[in-house]
Amino acid sequence: MISSLAAHLVCLALVAADFTVRTWRTQLFLRPLGYRLPFREVLVQGAIGETASSLTPLRAGGEPARVWALGQEGVPARVAVVAVGAELVATSVVIALTALALIVTVGADWWAAAGPGLAHSASRSWPWLAGIGAATLLAWVVVQRVRPDLLHAVRDELAATRGHLRDLPLWVYGAQVPLTLLQIAVRVAILPVLAQVLDQPPPLAATVMGSFALLYAQSVIPTPAGAGAVEVGFLGGAVGNLGAAEAALLVAWRAYTTVFGIVLGVVLAAWRFHANVLSFILRRPARVVAAAPEAPAAAPAGAGAVEPGAEDDVAAGR
Repeated sequence: MISSLAAHLVCLALVAADFTVRTWRTQLFLRPLGYRLPFREVLVQGAIGETASSLTPLRAGGEPARVWALGQEGVPARVAVVAVGAELVATSVVIALTALALIVTVGADWWAAAGPGLAHSASRSWPWLAGIGAATLLAWVVVQRVRPDLLHAVRDELAATRGHLRDLPLWVYGAQVPLTLLQIAVRVAILPVLAQVLDQPPPLAATVMGSFALLYAQSVIPTPAGAGAVEVGFLGGAVGNLGAAEAALLVAWRAYTTVFGIVLGVVLAAWRFHANVLSFILRRPARVVAAAPEAPAAAPAGAGAVEPGAEDDVAAGR
């Protein structure tokens, strides 16, 4: 057991480490394409991407928003699409393998701790769960009809990237593995740290597995940030028995894993670009990706980023 103040300080450090590692990883993918952006500029695009991910269903707005933000820093859209797309593919593989490893190693312990609570909660709350299912289906239909451009942008980005994955050297894919594992670890660790303020914390396996599942299931839940489904899982015992403190821990966990990233992205975007933040995060990025050429044109080795007003930037949709 640790004090509440110590737990919150550790969580703040974990959030800072999360954004730091993401920034390093994006710099890693940009470097072979000839763009060595400063840490601060890459941090801004990462925060904007996290904001867009949290505010859009299926986290579909994140990658298009990152492409847009990189364009504002002078990276041509054709290069940004390949860098962001390759990073998405590479990190998704690591996340999938991590999920498999957790299932094999702690999956049984997690189910022993969380399974009874989830089963009891499901039997008691089936009308609510049915409502969540219907709302999720409705959200999917709405996304398909109202904002199909976001899903099309992600598909276009992956299609444009697919033919250029081999253009990046193998060492880039190898180097991103420890960075991605570290990023997963610091995000997953937030919930177990918060749980340590309890007199009787649930088993570590339950909080680790539950934290991972709730964080990364958001990529396949149509509602923004998995809203509704994630809360039902959390309160239903997916992370173990948290007792009377579960509602307070849910609020704190959501603040560190979702709200903090949204606020950071909005603040940095407003400071850096002086723009209508929500407008460019939620509307314009998809058009930038759709307009991007399919083939990347890497800058000469060792070259820096071009100036934001350069001709390539016009091609990025600015």
